Amino acid sequence: MSRRRRGLGTGAQNFSDERALEQNCTVASKGWFSSPWPALLFIVTAGLIAFSNNTSGEFIYDDFDTIVDNPEIKTFSPLWSPLWITHMTPISGRPVIALTFAVNYAVNGMDVFGYHLVNNIIHLLAGLTLFGIIRATLLLPRFAVKYGDRANGFALAIALLWLIHPLQTEAVDYITQRTETLAGLFYLLTLFLSVKAFTSDSPQRWKFAAVVICGLGMASKEIMVSAPLIVLCYDRLLVTGSFKEALQRRQKFYFALIATWLILGLLQLNAPRGSAVRFDGFGGLDVTPFDYFRTQLEVVVHYLRLAFWPHPLALSYQDLPMLRTFSPQLIMPTMILVSMVSLTLWGFLRGYWWSLLGLWFFAIISPSSSIIPMPYEIATERRMYLPLAAIIVLAVFIVEHFWARFFGALATGQKAMRFGAIGLLVFILPAMGYATWSRNNDYRTAVRIWTDTVKVRPGNFHAWESLGKALVDAGRIEEAIEPFQEAARLKPNNAEIFSNLGSALGQIGRFDEAVAMHRKALELEPDSAIDHYHLGNTFLRANDLDNAVLAFSKSLSLDPNSYSAHGNLGMIFMQKGDFSGAEKHFEKLRSLIPSNVLAYRLLAELRIAQNRREEAVELYREALMIAPEDSEILARLNALTVNRPQ
Repeated sequence: MSRRRRGLGTGAQNFSDERALEQNCTVASKGWFSSPWPALLFIVTAGLIAFSNNTSGEFIYDDFDTIVDNPEIKTFSPLWSPLWITHMTPISGRPVIALTFAVNYAVNGMDVFGYHLVNNIIHLLAGLTLFGIIRATLLLPRFAVKYGDRANGFALAIALLWLIHPLQTEAVDYITQRTETLAGLFYLLTLFLSVKAFTSDSPQRWKFAAVVICGLGMASKEIMVSAPLIVLCYDRLLVTGSFKEALQRRQKFYFALIATWLILGLLQLNAPRGSAVRFDGFGGLDVTPFDYFRTQLEVVVHYLRLAFWPHPLALSYQDLPMLRTFSPQLIMPTMILVSMVSLTLWGFLRGYWWSLLGLWFFAIISPSSSIIPMPYEIATERRMYLPLAAIIVLAVFIVEHFWARFFGALATGQKAMRFGAIGLLVFILPAMGYATWSRNNDYRTAVRIWTDTVKVRPGNFHAWESLGKALVDAGRIEEAIEPFQEAARLKPNNAEIFSNLGSALGQIGRFDEAVAMHRKALELEPDSAIDHYHLGNTFLRANDLDNAVLAFSKSLSLDPNSYSAHGNLGMIFMQKGDFSGAEKHFEKLRSLIPSNVLAYRLLAELRIAQNRREEAVELYREALMIAPEDSEILARLNALTVNRPQ
C-alpha cells in the first residue's frame, strides 16, 4: 500500500535522509516577523502587561498548607528537607516544586511578591517555549513549503493567545498552582528539546537535555507521565512517518525518556496525596470510577466552552453533582467527546498532523478527568493549562484555512493571513488581555476570590465555607457567620462546616451557640481530632479550663502529634501551676517542629516561671539562631540579660 493511501495527509513525506531533514528545516521565515526576536519580545511584553497586577495580595486556600504552615520548606537543615515533604500537602511527592518554594521562602519569607514573580516568569517561559515548538514545527519539511515563511507569525499568534488567555489565571495567580505551571513548562521544554534533536546534525546534547528536563518534570507533577509518548507520537506523525522508523533511529533516546517514569513511580510509592483520590467521596458519599467518569463528560465539555468563551470563571466547582446514572443531559457531551476521540484515532491511524492535537489534549487531561475519582476537585480550571494549547493551535489553523479560502479572491494567502493577524492583535488579544488583567484582581485577596465564587456558583457549599474562613482570617468574624450558616444549610452532613461555625461564634463571645455547633460536628464525626481541638479552643476562650483540658486531651488521644493541642495544653497547665505537665507538652511541641521558635519561647517562659533564668536565656538564644530577625525574641533576651540578678 502506498504511503499516500495510508493517509499521511497533504504534504506528508518519508524522511529517511537526516541531511534532507536538516536542509528542509532551515527554511527561513520571510516577510512579516522575518526574525523571531521581535515576536519573542512581543510575547514577553504582552505577558508582563496582562499579569502586571498580580504580584501583590495575600496567600489563599492551599497556599497555607503549601507555604505558610509548612515548616519543611522553611529550612535547609537537613539539606534535603524541602525535597522530601513528609506530611500531606499539594507539594508532597513533588520535590522540584517544593525546592522552588523553599528557595522562595529563603529569599522572600512571607512576602507574596516573590512567589507571584516566580510564577509569572515560569508562565512567560512556557509561552516562549510554545512559540519555539510551533515555529520549529512549521519549519519541518512537512509544513515548510506552505507555512515556512509565516512560521513566526503563526507561532506568535498561538503563543500570545495561550499566554494571556483568562483560563490560565488560576494556574498563574494561585501561588500553589506552580505545580501546574512548572510541570507545564517542563512538558513543553521536553517536546521543544526533542524537536531540536530531530532537526539537528548534533542531536545528542538536545536529547540529553530533553531527558533531564523530562526527569525534572516527573519530579514536579504527575501530568508529565504522557510526555515521552507525546514526543514519540510527534516523531511518528511529523518527522519519520512511522513508529518503527522513529524507534529504529532513536531507540536509546526513547528508552531514556520512558525510564524517567521510574522517578514518578518512586515518588508515588507512599501515596503522598492519597486522600485526594477517594472512593468515599467528599462528605461521606461513595464515588465509583464510573460515577466520576460520567461526571467528567460534562466537565470536559465545560472546559472546552471556557476555552472559547472564558466567562464566568470560578475557583471551585464543588457544587457539581456526581452523576450516578446515564441521563439525557449526558447525550450531547458524550457525542462531542466520542466524536473528538474518534476523529483523533482516525486521524492518527491515517497520519494526519492534527491528530497530535487530540492526543495532546486527551493524554494530558485524562489522568484527572477520566475514571480516577477526585471528588475534592470535581472540576478545576487549571487542568486546562496545557490542553488549552492544542485547542488554540487547531482554532488558529482552522481560521487561517477559511480566511484564505473566502478572501483568497481578494488577496494572496499571505496577505490574507497578514490582515487576519492584524485583526487578531487589534481585537481579540486586547479583549483577552483585559479579561485576564481583571481576573487577576479577584485573586488579590481570599475574601475577594471566594466572594466572586459564591456569586458565580451560589450552590457551592465549599465556596461559602471558604468565604467564611477568609473573613475570619481577615478579622471580619461577624461577617463570617452568614457564609458558614449558608454552607451548613447546603451541606448539613459536613462536620467541618459546623466546627468552623462554632469557632467563629466562640470568637465573638457567643459561647453557648458555639459549643452547640461543635457538638453537632462531633455527632457527625465523633473521632475527629481537629473538631475536638476546635471545641477546646472555644472552652479556652470562655475561660472554662477544665473542659478545655478534656477537649484537647481527647484531640491528642486521636492525633498524638497535634502540635497546636500540645501547645494549648501546655499553656493551660502552666497557668494552673502544673509545671511538669506544661513541660511535657512544650517538649513534645519542640520535638514535633524543631524549627518552630514558638516551642522555644514557651519553654523559656516556663523556665522563667520556674525561676530558671539561665535556661530561659539559653532557650531564647537557640530560638534566635532559628529566627535571627525575630524582634520579640531579641527583646525578651535583652530584657533577661540586662536585668539579670547580680
